[in-house]
Amino acid sequence: MSMLQPLKDLSANIVTLVFNIYNFEHLDGSYTSDMKEHNGIHWCVRLQSNKTAKTQKRRVSIFLVCNPNNAGTEWSVTTSFGFRLMNSWGHSRNKISSLFVHTFSANENSKGTNGFCAWDDLTAPNSGFLIDGIFTIEFDLNVSSFTGIQKEKISKEIYDEFIADGKLIVEEKTINVCLALLADNSTVLYDKFYKENPGQTTFEIFEFTHDAVLGMVSILQMDAFDITLCNYRELLELGQWYKITPVMDKCEDFLLKTKRVSIDTKLKLSETFQLHYLQFRAMERITCVEHLERILDENFDIEEKTYEALLEKMKLLKTQDDGDICSCKRNHHNR
Repeated sequence: MSMLQPLKDLSANIVTLVFNIYNFEHLDGSYTSDMKEHNGIHWCVRLQSNKTAKTQKRRVSIFLVCNPNNAGTEWSVTTSFGFRLMNSWGHSRNKISSLFVHTFSANENSKGTNGFCAWDDLTAPNSGFLIDGIFTIEFDLNVSSFTGIQKEKISKEIYDEFIADGKLIVEEKTINVCLALLADNSTVLYDKFYKENPGQTTFEIFEFTHDAVLGMVSILQMDAFDITLCNYRELLELGQWYKITPVMDKCEDFLLKTKRVSIDTKLKLSETFQLHYLQFRAMERITCVEHLERILDENFDIEEKTYEALLEKMKLLKTQDDGDICSCKRNHHNR
């Protein structure tokens, strides 16, 4: 079943391209599939995975490649697409991508996801992804414009409606969702949807606000949501509660970039939500002995590991300064 079904009035604009990859378990490096034609344009899928990677870290990257039949030096094809890795155990086991909105061109004729999933998830015995050595990927593709021909592009609302196979009710508001996609990103939701309540398609969420749950769904289904000072904390709590790595990563990326959250707060958040890279970068920004001492004095609830790391940073700063003017332009010698 297409992730964009029922196709309704857009059926003329959406096509499902099915790619069968043979001898997938022997993949080493890059593999490009046979071509499929749609709207006079040839499409193929490119997979990348290297045997040289350590087993536990080896991942599979997946890209859709666009090859116009009569391409000149300048061309562009604007698309909306999503893909899923087909599992023989049923739709709930499929691995589903977020929606991509991308304009292919001569300079950028492929689009997809680096490290989409772990190699072992696909090749493990009884994983359901390999049938007689054949691995199947389906792309639901909409070409909205190319060489001046305009067609309707999939909107967020239409995409949500098409891929939805369930509903979340939060604060008496309904959010249409793809249960399989949410479950694929959260073992907690997988258990809730398919183990504890098999066959159920509507679920009430009481632990979080409607805005936070909508943010989670937008991140997973559309790969698009603005993290702000107002919502990052609840999204972190939601991501931790449901064990959703993409939500945690997006919040951490916001905290790494913003200057409107203090270093003290970032250190506490890194402890609470296990954001190790955020802690590393926050430590890097502490370049003043007085600042570090203030953090230690004012934050008695810092966990032991962070406290020890701050003490090591203190030793390093004092060794580097050794009575000289430090980066805060003050002399801390013999304080």
